Amino acid sequence: MLPVERREKLLALLQERKSASTEELASALDVSVMTVRRDLEFFQREGQVQRCHGGAVLTQRSVHEAPYDQKMTASTEQKKTLAKLAAQMIEPDMTVYLDAGTTTFLLAEELAQFERLTIITNDLKIALRLLSSSVDVVVLGGKVQKRTGSMIGCSTLEQMSSLRASIAFVGAASIDEHFATLTPTQDKVSLKRAIRNIAQKTYLLADASKFHSSALYFVDHLSDYDGVITDAIFTESEQRLLGKKTRLITP
Repeated sequence: MLPVERREKLLALLQERKSASTEELASALDVSVMTVRRDLEFFQREGQVQRCHGGAVLTQRSVHEAPYDQKMTASTEQKKTLAKLAAQMIEPDMTVYLDAGTTTFLLAEELAQFERLTIITNDLKIALRLLSSSVDVVVLGGKVQKRTGSMIGCSTLEQMSSLRASIAFVGAASIDEHFATLTPTQDKVSLKRAIRNIAQKTYLLADASKFHSSALYFVDHLSDYDGVITDAIFTESEQRLLGKKTRLITP
């Protein structure tokens, strides 16, 4: 078993059990206790688990609004993979809504190659990226959240309500253990919920790092979307919790 495969299985076990002893993990993976300890040390450095006497517990991270540049450097390759997957769903002459975020920014880079497309966004960096492309761009007005380069507030919502999109891609700051999506910014709650009202189809873009974390405000549930584009790996119990209503689209 390759180290990356072993670590994925170890994390899946912790996600299912929430906590486990080093001996239990070694037995389940058929590896030595020393190997498990090294893997747990790796995950502890990543902030995904908390070591305790004789084992480990899964960490529920609390997410705060991070600066755009910081978010852009996190899980970049995974986000690029998801962006390419989402771009395959786009056809010429569509109107596409892109939520503010770094994964949607990478999707915008993919869509910049299209000839006939209209893109609506509340992300200033996405709009600036598309200036040199052939696509038409509609930027929502409102108050600028400087840390993320996104437009928020009542004016943004009002303008959005008069628009319609063929398809929308929404980002997530956090997804908890019950598969609720959350955000650290209250103004984004109404905004993200409203996106589903203006689009014929709405998809959530979320790399694996967004799962098993928490933020202050509840937005919606994964099952509220037409599909979830993710590279996350789910245990059997998590798949049962997700249910048949949640359509997963994976690389």
